[in-house]
Amino acid sequence: MQEANTLPKVSIIAPVYNSQDFISKLLESLVAQDYPSDRLEILIVDNGSNDNTAKIISDYPVTLLFEKDIQSSYAARNKGLEVATGEILAFIDADCIAESDWVSNAVKCLNSSKADLVAGHVEFFYKSDKPTATEIFDSVTHMQPERTVKQGVAATANLFVNRRVFDKIGVFNPNVKSGGDYQFTRCATTNGFTLEYCEKAVVKHPSRRYFAFMAKCFRTGKGWPHARLSAGESFLHEFFYIPYSFIFAYLPYKQFMQIYNERISGKFKVNIIALWLSVNSIKYISRFGSLLEFWRIMILKLIKSGIHGK
Repeated sequence: MQEANTLPKVSIIAPVYNSQDFISKLLESLVAQDYPSDRLEILIVDNGSNDNTAKIISDYPVTLLFEKDIQSSYAARNKGLEVATGEILAFIDADCIAESDWVSNAVKCLNSSKADLVAGHVEFFYKSDKPTATEIFDSVTHMQPERTVKQGVAATANLFVNRRVFDKIGVFNPNVKSGGDYQFTRCATTNGFTLEYCEKAVVKHPSRRYFAFMAKCFRTGKGWPHARLSAGESFLHEFFYIPYSFIFAYLPYKQFMQIYNERISGKFKVNIIALWLSVNSIKYISRFGSLLEFWRIMILKLIKSGIHGK
């Protein structure tokens, strides 16, 4: 590693909301980073928790901020950006646990690749020795940065961004509940900034059981219309795309078996039929979220047009 006084300063930003059951694990992993402490700041942004999250955070040597005006993790991240002093901005989720060399390895990747953004590896873990079918599917299909960086996008569960990117393209969209990270990273890569995958910058993330996964997919589904529209798709395209994608939301058995054979078979013991049914029900929940959010956007657009048309 470089001499400590020549290393870039890194600001870690983590949004939290009613996270009392797991926030301590995140905080313990962040204060245990092997990166020089005088080159690191940890900003935890409470997004209006009504449990003991803020009280727990106050016991750790981190900076606690509050975003109460907008209920959105992206608004909370923007609040962190307002006070961050680092040359590198590091993002992690409240339910993640960072390896002790997470920051140092990401900085090495940024330096060696000359990249503007780096997406680190997300390693899923299970809450028991017998993971459910849904937990297994979650762990092998979601937050796979080694695949998504090839599409020019990455999740904020494990993302490092050079400050010049924010200076050029602005901050996260604060008005979305999900998908704001994909909007931001796609905007960055389409504006010429480089995004690389860093296998050694590792955070651990718990896999989700059925109802938690269902809630997550509903929320991410609501983020997709924003992501597609921000990527240049028209409202007309979205108008036809949403119903089409809802009708064909199911995962064909052939495609499902390909995923199963490539990523699950031999590694996990799971009932294939139960897994397939679980996955498809969750996909419909995701599409339902997209449908609701698209019509909300359309109604707001019509209201605005009516107001300006008067």
